[in-house]
Amino acid sequence: MAQPALSRQVRRLEAELDVRLLSRTKRDVRLTDAGRVFSAEARQILAQADHAVRITRLTGRGESGELVVGCTQAGEVGILPRVLPVFQRRCPRVNVAVESLGTAAQLEAIRLRRIHVGFVRLPCDDHGLLAVEVVLREPLIVALPRAHRLAVRRRIPLAALAGEPYIGFPRGLAPGFYDSVIALCRRTGFSLNVVTEADHFQTQLSLIALGFGLSLVPASTRALARRGVVYRPLDPPLRCVDTGVCYRRDSASEVVRAFLGVVRDVLPSPATRRFPPPALTAGAIVRTDGGRG
Repeated sequence: MAQPALSRQVRRLEAELDVRLLSRTKRDVRLTDAGRVFSAEARQILAQADHAVRITRLTGRGESGELVVGCTQAGEVGILPRVLPVFQRRCPRVNVAVESLGTAAQLEAIRLRRIHVGFVRLPCDDHGLLAVEVVLREPLIVALPRAHRLAVRRRIPLAALAGEPYIGFPRGLAPGFYDSVIALCRRTGFSLNVVTEADHFQTQLSLIALGFGLSLVPASTRALARRGVVYRPLDPPLRCVDTGVCYRRDSASEVVRAFLGVVRDVLPSPATRRFPPPALTAGAIVRTDGGRG
């Protein structure tokens, strides 16, 4: 801007503020005390405006914001270690919170918008409101005490579990999966001899290590090495355990879309059932604190 035009703009600003911003002499022009305050405040305002533009653009691309992810205990072992590092590299400005929840609790939390996306044990009832994509398929295996008579076998027939003390989990954590395991055993000709239940894998494994019984668990549970516990595959493999990523069809944000993109890249869907991606919205993302499943 030419000097005369700049001088006119400054004088107009001084008139509007009713204060002198510059001290003018024949030799130089200096900021007054009021001018120095106004200059510092103006610079902060301009910097904040630039920051707002950058954050808005990042959020619009799903690269900034907040994301609350629900996950079953098995998913914490078999899924999150593969997905979260990739997502954090792609979207380092997104603040991710993880809540350890059973499948039923996750579905309810997604419906109520307390969490944005969840990794749930299938089958589950989404009532048409939620979209579910199968992202992990793994076999059931047997977790049993190292000193158990069946531990010497390389593979264990499902029928060999008949009458054995069984350590299960409460049906409320994952009703669909619970019912399917019960039905599988009944089709094989026996009912599980459930002696106790544990709502956490670590507790379940501790009870197995102490010799209280055995259990059918997803293959990813092998990553939870526990002294006194061994894992054996079923002979023949009779069932796969499916885990799905779940989200609301009608309210997924750009951040959720970016997260789903990472999930699909890292965990290509092994199933034919797939729902369309959610509609994008530009609403704010609500953050909640992590909780116990």
